[in-house]
Amino acid sequence: MAKATPGCPGPGERTSYDLLSVLARVFADLRRVALPRIVQLATGASARVGRLARGLGHAVWHERARIGAVSTRVLWWAALVLLLLVGGDLLAGKAGGPWLDAAVAWFAAGAGACVLVTVAARPRHLRIAGAMLGAGHGAFALLSYLTTATLS
Repeated sequence: MAKATPGCPGPGERTSYDLLSVLARVFADLRRVALPRIVQLATGASARVGRLARGLGHAVWHERARIGAVSTRVLWWAALVLLLLVGGDLLAGKAGGPWLDAAVAWFAAGAGACVLVTVAARPRHLRIAGAMLGAGHGAFALLSYLTTATLS
């Protein structure tokens, strides 16, 4: 059997270092070495994020007319899709019970989108189309509300 060298523990002997002291030394070394680098990286990243946010804000500000035009058209098309899907189910008679309560909410959401289009759109034809689509949403909301009230 091999003899242990002086100062080194044998196979079954306990060392003077326990796990907590080893971990404490490792974390102390990590804090000493890694913490300054982490602070440096975070400072650089925050500066890059700030520059990116300023650049994005600058681009949005200069393209606000196009963004407004696209967003009003997206709202109009979304309201039209809501009217076609929910109104089609309502007229086909597929609706029943709790679905009618949800239909009123969907039509109200579509009417709200139409109000935003009517107020925010610059082209006259889009404002007129938004008002007409909103009237359709209002009519279907009234129909589904009256149907719900009658069935209750």
